[in-house]
Amino acid sequence: MRTTTRTPVPRRKVCYAGKDTGRRFYGCLSRWVDESWPERAQKSFVNLWKTARLFRKDGERTRAELNVATALRNEALEEKESLTRETQLEIARTKTLAACVCRMYQGKMRREASERAKVALEKEKVALEKEKAISEKERAWMIITAL
Repeated sequence: MRTTTRTPVPRRKVCYAGKDTGRRFYGCLSRWVDESWPERAQKSFVNLWKTARLFRKDGERTRAELNVATALRNEALEEKESLTRETQLEIARTKTLAACVCRMYQGKMRREASERAKVALEKEKVALEKEKAISEKERAWMIITAL
């Protein structure tokens, strides 16, 4: 490396007064004097940078695809949850309706059973009255015949 002033080594100068200010700089501009890289190496570096750019773009595209896939998955999960909620509500409604219908039929069956019991009691009462009437007639007949 050579400086533009043709001095072999650039000198270090202090920015401010004092020895250890921490701010130092070289006093003259420098120019690169080494040989340039071989053509094949330069092409390799260019290809390497192109590949790096492609990988960076590919990574960005992959990240975007991942974001889209995540959004679709979240949407599907939300739809599944809403369908599950709707199904559970429908099941609850069906159970409630079935319970109401069962209670209605149970009440109807109880009423019919009580009516049948009343009819049976009436028939039994009528039969007892007939039997009582017959027994009274028989007693009266027995009394008449015994005299």
